[in-house]
Amino acid sequence: MSNQPKILIADDDRSIRLMLETGLTLNGFWVNSVRTGRDAVNAASSDEFDAILSDVYMPDGGGLELVDSLRAANLKVPILLMTAQASLPLAVEAVARGATDFIGKPFEISALVALLRRHVEARKEADEAKELEPQLEDFSHSGLVGRSTGMVLVYKLIAQAARSDVNVLITGESGTGKELVTRAVHDFSARKQRPFLSVNCSGLTDTLLEAELFGHTRSAFTGAERDRAGLFEAAEGGTIFLDELASTSPAFQASLLRVLQSGEVRRVGSTQTRRAMHSCRNWLPQARSVPTFITG
Repeated sequence: MSNQPKILIADDDRSIRLMLETGLTLNGFWVNSVRTGRDAVNAASSDEFDAILSDVYMPDGGGLELVDSLRAANLKVPILLMTAQASLPLAVEAVARGATDFIGKPFEISALVALLRRHVEARKEADEAKELEPQLEDFSHSGLVGRSTGMVLVYKLIAQAARSDVNVLITGESGTGKELVTRAVHDFSARKQRPFLSVNCSGLTDTLLEAELFGHTRSAFTGAERDRAGLFEAAEGGTIFLDELASTSPAFQASLLRVLQSGEVRRVGSTQTRRAMHSCRNWLPQARSVPTFITG
């Protein structure tokens, strides 16, 4: 029951209450029902509900009076009003007095279920945003701004990624802030004191990109005058941001996949493999320890 959204129904028509109880219960809601507005106020004051569904016209206080009472008590629970006498003035008044939404009778139970789920989820996101409020200022320091529901979801995903050692794929159009998100993941993780390295994969050939990431041996190609460690080795315990990875060839992507799966790199020109990023791990099959790997 704890994972089921709790819905309070207020309607003086017993057949309507029974229909709603049955339909909502079958769709995964936990339901309590009462027949008057006063009973609804008492129930909402003594228990916590995810949403309230009330008829507009009832004895002993209708839906509008219920809205007034609960909003006066500073209860933020979504209140959805239903009536067979729907009109524009009534809808305007209901919203003005603090109702969350309005649905006219008769209605399909599927439409009501969708409406309830939308408002229950919106309230959940609002509650999570409130809990996250103290951290929003910290996110702004990394260049990320905004307190909308969409941005709060971004912050939550960043926080979840930062707490794990899983490789992260970030997608989006150019200019949408993929590198800002990457840096935020790094800055809020246990890796923040370790290197953050960024590579634009679209600006290098396969050979140069492999040499940059995996390292190379002396004389592996023209200009390679000494052995050199790649960025996977240099980013010990840290983060590598591979930007524009989709622009690379299938052959390079296959080489990169082997590194991610084995946790080992082979420098260009060498036949020996080297363990990379011993202090980190990833959750890909058979992975040992590789850096946080973020692509754009």
